[in-house]
Amino acid sequence: MTTTQTGRPLNGDRMVVLLKEFGIEVENAPGRTAGAMAAVQLAYALLGAAERNAIDAEQAAIAAGSEDFGPAAHSRAVAAGVRSEVEEFALAEWQVTRLTQALGRLVGDGSEQPDEEGVVANRLGRAIELTGAALAALLSAAASVRDTQRDDDDSRAAAADMLDAMRALDRAQTALH
Repeated sequence: MTTTQTGRPLNGDRMVVLLKEFGIEVENAPGRTAGAMAAVQLAYALLGAAERNAIDAEQAAIAAGSEDFGPAAHSRAVAAGVRSEVEEFALAEWQVTRLTQALGRLVGDGSEQPDEEGVVANRLGRAIELTGAALAALLSAAASVRDTQRDDDDSRAAAADMLDAMRALDRAQTALH
């Protein structure tokens, strides 16, 4: 697999066409697919549709007897145009950060008054969210540490990321109790 970096996102109309290929219908009202945030929303929708396709393909492969998906999972980085281990860590950090933000939306702000099961679920959700944030910080630190071109500021940033990760894990542990 080879990849070409364009340095610019697809326009909204093109993403709507690609989403249709995955069976996702998007209302294409005038102006609805224009603008930076519309492009981000459509790009995330396209990513979600592609991930759903990957889940389905993986399930079919499991049914056919496949077990090790590590080499196939690397295709994600190749298709993203990753050219080095540092870029692969940065891509993973971006993915974990966006996943953590999505989890935060699921967990909510805690303003509702849940029953006892809801309290446990909220604690667990918050712990998962904080663990995701810690993982993102560790991946960012790993990218910085592996960057042979890093300067002193990048080294300090990596150390700060590691401390942030440890704090997030401490908060995650506290959230469970």
